[in-house]
Amino acid sequence: MKVTIIGGGGRVGSNAAFALQCAGIIAEIQILDANTDLAEGEALDLLHGTSSVADQKIYSGDYNRARDSDIFYNNRGPTAKAR
Repeated sequence: MKVTIIGGGGRVGSNAAFALQCAGIIAEIQILDANTDLAEGEALDLLHGTSSVADQKIYSGDYNRARDSDIFYNNRGPTAKAR
């Protein structure tokens, strides 16, 4: 199963990704954020735990790559600005 977290660079989104990682039931986690550097950093941080939790793919990406996601978790805050 593939999950895309929109707004995954913030505290709530990154913690949601961490919880999904720890549960070990998700094969792929994609983190999207308006701040692409922050999303990439969160994905890299989570990658450190994949060897001890489960065989998972964790990465930052874009909406084109998210097309085949099974679940979209929209965590984008109300004050976020469109780009």
